[in-house]
Amino acid sequence: MEAPVTELPQLSDAQKEMARRFEVTEEEYARGELASIYSQQRLKAKGERLGSVVREILQNLGRAGSLVAVLYEGGKSRWILRIEMDSGVRNIALPYELVDDVVDSELFQAHQELRHTLDAATSG
Repeated sequence: MEAPVTELPQLSDAQKEMARRFEVTEEEYARGELASIYSQQRLKAKGERLGSVVREILQNLGRAGSLVAVLYEGGKSRWILRIEMDSGVRNIALPYELVDDVVDSELFQAHQELRHTLDAATSG
């Protein structure tokens, strides 16, 4: 389903110039911008859901650590958790597929794998 023209973002002069350079209409360029906005919103929502799951797991593990950031690294297809521990900040990389299985599919095995990863990364 295509968004109505009225829902497309207004283009800046620089974006209009880019549309001309790419030889696409301003409407096509605006649709690409809108798709980018939607994609960012979906990633943000997924990150927030992941953060909730991680906080719950840490609490259930009885860890004193505090989740301070959830970051997505698209170029490496992974999520990074930053957990503040008494001993310092620990950065934990999670494969994109694992996060999808935990957050979107709610697979039990994936949840257990995440729990194991967090347990190992935050113990000691």
